Amino acid sequence: MKNQRDWANNYWDDLADLQKLRQEQRQREMWLRYAVTVAVNQRQRFAREVQDKAMREASRLLGVEVHGTTHKCPFDLFIGGVRAEVKGSHWQNRARRYQADVRHYEADVLLFDAINGTDHWFIIPMAAIAPRRKIEVYSYHVESYKGQWADFLEAWDVLDEIVKKCPSRAIQLPLGA
Repeated sequence: MKNQRDWANNYWDDLADLQKLRQEQRQREMWLRYAVTVAVNQRQRFAREVQDKAMREASRLLGVEVHGTTHKCPFDLFIGGVRAEVKGSHWQNRARRYQADVRHYEADVLLFDAINGTDHWFIIPMAAIAPRRKIEVYSYHVESYKGQWADFLEAWDVLDEIVKKCPSRAIQLPLGA
């Protein structure tokens, strides 16, 4: 009888320990799921903010119609019929640079916003970027940057020329527009 009681007590103790471990594991999984979701939402929010700034700047400086695209589209904006990819980056202290990954080359131009309290736009034709996979600017003070992309800093006239040369493309506006 005593052996059976000891076995039963050990069984219930082990079961309680197992339940505690499962509960801790569930809590870790929920935390990880929440943390990943928050990070993705923050990146998406940042991307939308940069796209909105690009739309306002292009519309203000060029005086052309600017429209956003759908989520799965390989470029972000139509600027007067020109397909534009929009990227943004804050200064990365560890890497000591502004950086953006370029994944799609279907766009005609890249609008890259280096943000250090103010917006510094690099307007780069996609032909100048391909086949690179990254854009990197290694100067915190973008105004004094002398690297390979320096010619494209605030080069809205480059975008204006591309818009003027671009054949008019039919674009489908969102249903609510």
